[in-house]
Amino acid sequence: MHNRLRGNIARGQTERNGDLGIAPPTSTMYKLRYDCDAESYAQQHVNTCDGVHQPDSGHPGYKENVNVLGRPSNFEGAAQWVSRT
Repeated sequence: MHNRLRGNIARGQTERNGDLGIAPPTSTMYKLRYDCDAESYAQQHVNTCDGVHQPDSGHPGYKENVNVLGRPSNFEGAAQWVSRT
């Protein structure tokens, strides 16, 4: 599914957000290659759930992009937050 969506974007077959029409095709979208080591590093980091960048020595040859979203800490707050989005 992911490759199909990326292919549609690359070929210029995807609408932009809003009323801007079809996005132009790209000439520089590289093919992705699955990497089990990258998955392992990512899973290890997610398991800590601390939202802090790890030192490069913890994932040699890989970069990380940490994005921490604020979230309600209880079920009622979560239900209210979801109903607003």
